[in-house]
Amino acid sequence: MCEYCTEFYVLQLLEREQQKNYSKIRSYRVSPLQDIYYLRECVDFVSAFKWYKTKVSKIKEPMDEYDAEIIAEIILMRAMEICFEQGFNSPIYQRLLRNSLFMSFINMACSMKEPICNFLKTSEDLGPLSILYNSDTYLKHDCSLQQQQLDHLLPACHRLLDDYQKSCLTDIKGNYYGRDAMPKSPIRDLFRALYYSIHMVGSYLSNKKVLWQLAYRDPNVGGDISGPHLWLGRVAVLKLFDFFGFCEFLKRFKYIRSLDLAYIGFKRGYNKEQKDLLREAACQYSDSEITRYPGTFGRNELLNWLDPINNYDY
Repeated sequence: MCEYCTEFYVLQLLEREQQKNYSKIRSYRVSPLQDIYYLRECVDFVSAFKWYKTKVSKIKEPMDEYDAEIIAEIILMRAMEICFEQGFNSPIYQRLLRNSLFMSFINMACSMKEPICNFLKTSEDLGPLSILYNSDTYLKHDCSLQQQQLDHLLPACHRLLDDYQKSCLTDIKGNYYGRDAMPKSPIRDLFRALYYSIHMVGSYLSNKKVLWQLAYRDPNVGGDISGPHLWLGRVAVLKLFDFFGFCEFLKRFKYIRSLDLAYIGFKRGYNKEQKDLLREAACQYSDSEITRYPGTFGRNELLNWLDPINNYDY
């Protein structure tokens, strides 16, 4: 099983959340992998975290160290997203700060990343991103991301994403050239900075070319069944959709992963007319033309998944 196989679970999870069928996704017996996907993808993160806190209190055996590291990182990144979009002083973020388990996860996530933090501090181009690896950034208002200067952070964000797409993604035809532009450290140590950079470029830079590269291209690095690289691609797709809207995605239909188009439907919604336009676009191509890898999500799967998506009236 690979990250493309487990990615199907994302849509199942979002469908169940849409239907409020929480018994299928909030089980005390589910695997850590399912928890990882749920905490990463859920619409209502605060509610999901409240449930997860209850689950942790009921589990008797200690969590696997590797799983604990991934979950701590996801909790930090979702909190970063809330802080970015709603602000450090927002009621929802302050609610998280009053939770002792949340603070423990933030401290855990930052204490495990000291090497990459030290590396970034000495990097001429990426140095401003080192603040993302300091727990005070998430726990103290005076040190929060809102207090940082955008013109100080944006160039570093764009540079990191450009290095990432050159080093870790195939080109649009599936070729990989292996240009080694990334820092000499485990790539997973940089997901926090990459995630933040996608939000920054998506919100503040008019030139979204580097985000389109993340949307068009697939990771050439594997080994993590939880699919963090594909998640970054989905986050980039959402930022692009929020900025450009449905019509731009319809024009680029052939180059967007079919699963990402279904993912947008669950996250942002399609109205009936938009669903019909997607069906028409899908029927213009054979499955092999828009399915990048055999056995993965393609045209037929997209057509099947359009029905469960709620109709939204705009």
